[in-house]
Amino acid sequence: MKNFFLGAVAVIVILSSVGGAYYIGMQTKPTGSIPTPTTAPIPTALLTPALNVVSPTPAGPSPTTFVNNDNEMIKQALYKKNNWPEGSVTVTVSTNDGTYASGTAGGQGGGGYFFAAKVGDVWKIVADGNGTIDCGSLIPYPNYPKTLIPECYDPNTGKSVQR
Repeated sequence: MKNFFLGAVAVIVILSSVGGAYYIGMQTKPTGSIPTPTTAPIPTALLTPALNVVSPTPAGPSPTTFVNNDNEMIKQALYKKNNWPEGSVTVTVSTNDGTYASGTAGGQGGGGYFFAAKVGDVWKIVADGNGTIDCGSLIPYPNYPKTLIPECYDPNTGKSVQR
């Protein structure tokens, strides 16, 4: 019984330390910033000409400019859709192929995912939140990659649907 008590106290101390470190880290973390590449820019080979992402001529935008501009446009689309004050949420784009993107958005109150699609020159938020994705939100985007959203929730059947 004594060993159990000591083990429970050790677990509580460890969890409290981790929670405190996380809380302090969140308090000192700047809000509203988008991480920008600090190392080498994204290789041009990753941005295929088939997507018309990068102009084949030297005068076209660099891959870094493409990513930074898209990240900013996605951030602005999230602010607008959710009526968030400028700089109140940290947006991290983890996947972006020039047409479809995904990532996370969060602040001191928590966070969640987002999925976006570029329609013309405008980024639209397909879905965001921290729960299931309603299949209805994907109807305007039938080509949204199944690798990014493999399943959604059908409220009519009350079941998850593999896309």
